[in-house]
Amino acid sequence: KTIAHPHLLKLAHETRESFYLAILDNDEVVLIDHVDTPEVWKMVTRLGHRSPVHCTATGLILIAELEDEEIKQIIDHYGMKKFTESTITTWSRLKKRVNEVKRDGYSVVDGEYKADLCAIAVPVRDHSGAIVSSLMTAIHSERYRKNRKHAIELVETLQNQAGIISKRLGYNGSKHKP
Repeated sequence: KTIAHPHLLKLAHETRESFYLAILDNDEVVLIDHVDTPEVWKMVTRLGHRSPVHCTATGLILIAELEDEEIKQIIDHYGMKKFTESTITTWSRLKKRVNEVKRDGYSVVDGEYKADLCAIAVPVRDHSGAIVSSLMTAIHSERYRKNRKHAIELVETLQNQAGIISKRLGYNGSKHKP
């Protein structure tokens, strides 16, 4: 958090978006830091907020490189509650999505946890290459659907800053081998 916070400030200042840092704790996503945009619309949330892994951009990032059995244990414990009409509620859809996130290196979740929210997340890695947190932003779903180019720009911006944070944590470009 100490290393990442100045980067969240920089991102919010440069993009006029809100940015969040989250970790996996007891099989749930926990928000550990955020910097809100000075703009009118922002995601209202609080530090320590917990959310599920199956329908959040950050959750999908944080489980992307876990073994299937580890993911199944999380799902067995917390289930796959349906929050909106778009929420993933089956193992096969979740596994497909996790594989896409692992392949792409980022996650975009539009309307799966909250109907009007599109979240974009990327991994932050430690010295061993393991994913230790997620850097995320959220925009209004309507805005995302009208301007996908902006979302791609946000992915690139997030990846750039997450790369810098990861390097500060000792990451050298090699992915973790579980």
